[in-house]
Amino acid sequence: MSSTFHPFKKIQESDEKTKQRWLWFLVFLSAFTVIALWVVYMNHNLKNVALTSTEIEQKNSFWEIFKNGLRVVADNTRASLSYYWQILKNKFFSPQSFIIQP
Repeated sequence: MSSTFHPFKKIQESDEKTKQRWLWFLVFLSAFTVIALWVVYMNHNLKNVALTSTEIEQKNSFWEIFKNGLRVVADNTRASLSYYWQILKNKFFSPQSFIIQP
């Protein structure tokens, strides 16, 4: 077992102050890595979104976008109301049966 490489063995055997330093160093390194990858990812995606959004904005006016958004809201509201109406209709207007057992 002594022939294998244990990178954390020296840290495990050190004092608490050294363990805390290594802990904070690795926490900051991990946070930096995650944030750097996130920034690269967002930078890549925002370039693609910026290109497509400028093309869309050139084609559609404000009122066309407003009208389409209003249509989507109305359709979703109509679907939700229809769904809840069916639930209420089935609950209150369906025939009820009672079984009385002696």
